[in-house]
Amino acid sequence: MLSVAVPFFFVTSSFLFFRKLRQPGIEPKKALVRFEKRLLLLYITYSAVFFPVDFLKTYCGELAQMTFRTFAAFVVQYARISLLDASFIHLWYINTLMLTVFAVYLLTRTVENKTAVLCIAAAEFLLMCLLFLFNPDWTAPIPKLLTNTIRIGFPCVCAGYFAAQCSDNVRRIEMLMFPLFWLLLLGSSILSYPNQTVIWKCVRMFFAYITAFSILRFCIAIPLRSSPVYKTVRAYSTLIYFLHLLLFSELLSFVAAHTGIYALTEPGLLRFSLTLGLAVIEASCILLLQKKKAFRFLRYLY
Repeated sequence: MLSVAVPFFFVTSSFLFFRKLRQPGIEPKKALVRFEKRLLLLYITYSAVFFPVDFLKTYCGELAQMTFRTFAAFVVQYARISLLDASFIHLWYINTLMLTVFAVYLLTRTVENKTAVLCIAAAEFLLMCLLFLFNPDWTAPIPKLLTNTIRIGFPCVCAGYFAAQCSDNVRRIEMLMFPLFWLLLLGSSILSYPNQTVIWKCVRMFFAYITAFSILRFCIAIPLRSSPVYKTVRAYSTLIYFLHLLLFSELLSFVAAHTGIYALTEPGLLRFSLTLGLAVIEASCILLLQKKKAFRFLRYLY
């Protein structure tokens, strides 16, 4: 069920960007530059936030032997990983989105027909599945940034672009797509559980992508009145996304190691509740502090 989460992020992010380009008075190139700059700033900011964490995890217990040369080597390696992979686990969403939106934007400047763009994405997905079928390790020599773009970014961003060009009048039959495809995703997961073949993985991936698209169409059909609270919700969602791993993978792990409460590190309701609760408190503090002149730099966190 959770395999829909990542595709939904990319489909929705793409939809919101390409839908904005359709608004009157919006210059596509300037909108793209603003979008890419915002993502790049967030990526650099949180790469800097997580740098000390990664550094201490790598050299914990060896700081006494640390030299300028080894520190410089770590910085270079960190920069290389940030460029070709991701500086920290969950930040791959951001650099992959940056690259894929730019690529699909260029594609749509050449191929303006939304159905043609979706067909290109489907052909790319099919080719990728065939490559995995005949050579499961074909992505090994490719940087993970490109692998993530090929596997997830491109088909999902193209689907988001397609959704942005469609009418907001969602028919009832379209709303039934959401439960139908989610059931197909769950069914394929159950059937493939004892036999994890490449074909089944591709089938599950396909259903995850199309389910994410159907959830988006389902959400579009829900009428919402304009409200200033949405801007606050967006700020909270950004902060919770970027900071949650710092809490449950680092803070809760640290507490568990020193208290023996290892339930804090195990997936479950306790860790989820603590992570979400702490993230909301942390986000609230940041949003309150950034209103003061001395802490205005905190706005760069969201």
